[in-house]
Amino acid sequence: MGKKINLKKSVYELCNEYPELIDIMLELGFTEVTKPGILNTMGKVMTIPKGAIMKKIDMVDVVLALKNNGFELEGKMPSFVQKRIAKKMLESQLPKRKDANGNEIKELKLDERTLKIKSYVERLSKGEDIESVRKDFVENFTDVDAAEIAKAEQAIIAGGTPVAEVQKLCDVHSALFHGVTREEKIANAEKAVEESLKRQRGEKAEVKTAQTLVAPNGNSISYGSIGKVDVKEAMSESFGMGIGSKFKAAPVKRQDGADNIYAQLRKIENHPLNTFALENEAISDALKELRIAMDTKENVMPALKKAREASIHYAEKGDLLYPILNVKYGFSGPANVMWGVDDEIRDEMKSIYNSALEDEGFLTNELWNERLDAVVTRAEEMIYKEENILFPLCAKNFTEEDWCDIARDFADYKPCLIGNRPLWEKAIPKGNVKNYSQEAGSANLPSGRLTIEQLDAMLNTIPMELTFVDSDNVNRYFNDGEDVKLFKRPLSALGREVFSCHPPKIEPMVRMILEDFKEGRRDCVDVWTSRDDEPVLIKYMAVRDKDKNYIGTLECVQPMGFAKKHFKRG
Repeated sequence: MGKKINLKKSVYELCNEYPELIDIMLELGFTEVTKPGILNTMGKVMTIPKGAIMKKIDMVDVVLALKNNGFELEGKMPSFVQKRIAKKMLESQLPKRKDANGNEIKELKLDERTLKIKSYVERLSKGEDIESVRKDFVENFTDVDAAEIAKAEQAIIAGGTPVAEVQKLCDVHSALFHGVTREEKIANAEKAVEESLKRQRGEKAEVKTAQTLVAPNGNSISYGSIGKVDVKEAMSESFGMGIGSKFKAAPVKRQDGADNIYAQLRKIENHPLNTFALENEAISDALKELRIAMDTKENVMPALKKAREASIHYAEKGDLLYPILNVKYGFSGPANVMWGVDDEIRDEMKSIYNSALEDEGFLTNELWNERLDAVVTRAEEMIYKEENILFPLCAKNFTEEDWCDIARDFADYKPCLIGNRPLWEKAIPKGNVKNYSQEAGSANLPSGRLTIEQLDAMLNTIPMELTFVDSDNVNRYFNDGEDVKLFKRPLSALGREVFSCHPPKIEPMVRMILEDFKEGRRDCVDVWTSRDDEPVLIKYMAVRDKDKNYIGTLECVQPMGFAKKHFKRG
């Protein structure tokens, strides 16, 4: 049971209840708390908040100290105190950064950084040229890491900035990592130095591998046995703030270790991050094929159709990564922003594809080509955001249990442009109900637990008439919704052979269907009919267990008049 503190109680009561509180309060500045005489007199009428006012101790610091020592506060804190606590906790989590000489870099305070980012969003919203915004962004955010960007993003969303506005800055974030050309995945420092050396020694000069590289701070560095090169000068040609940008920026240098963790995890065969990385490589190849098709004006639609498979990858992120980041680890900002961008890319690709189907001259349509170029660029940017923000953030925070759950749930998704994905060796596949212990009054299933009342109500709510016939062709179950049945099912029919419920002319067909199901020749049969001038679909489906053994047949009867009315309206 947790340690709970009611701040309305006296200091004397609390210290008697939790003796360790004396040391915590002393460290905060409540010096008299160690004096028994004062504790036994004044302490009986003094509360912690009153003492904090007298000693001029920030109550936010008191609350944080108590929380950090495992105490839980009873009662609701004032909203202004809650906001200050949230701000301080967020600020305390930001990584400390150092320059190449090991000296701590003076950080902008969280409020200053947040206000700057918010100002960039507002400037973009008002239509200011993105290049001028990027220029200012670089001056203040050259040495950020994935977690810092995530926390800054989250802070402005928590402050009331709409997620849609933050999404407008999302592409600027990824531009911190990008090189000048479309084909570059990351413009790295080694390549920049190689280019500088080639200019110094001639275009055909052979360049050796760099032996030492320092974070870009303008200093010269040793490079093999060929003297020194000015890194800043080399960077000026090869590093940019995104495709075609006029402003240059050094590559991001992260201090939280997330990059290394991600690099290790993505090497593990069939680990979810390995799968996500392989899918990104395949998506990148598909986008390159689409770029070539756009340039040559050949096979554009097949290439676009292939690139649209990225929507599977986005769905995986949306279902398997973002909710964990948001709910379990509190990174609601990056989760919501990236999720929104994923949806925009997917929807725009679909819209562009469908409009081309209706316009034979789409290849000469300037607006159509501009839209396609823009959405492909966003998809390319998203790969960057994943590799440099999302995946390192997940790698840093997710537990092995999280990854095992994600690996298990991958089975529900079609592979995105890659071959079959074997289950990661540490993950446990979805269970077999035979292996689950059952308790009276409930059904313990591989995908959840329901009480008998919940299960009964759920089955009766499904807008179909359901019948289950077991492997011996015996009626075992009917659902029992309140709607009038198209096909009456008296409870007295339960426990009898299903053939007894059908007229003689129908019985041969029913026998044939069930026999085909048992022998594995078919899994589903649809029968269309009508009742009271309304179309009705009767669907027979073979029911098989996890081992593919036939255990019965499910009959679903569904009136389809609603669909007919829907399409008539269209």
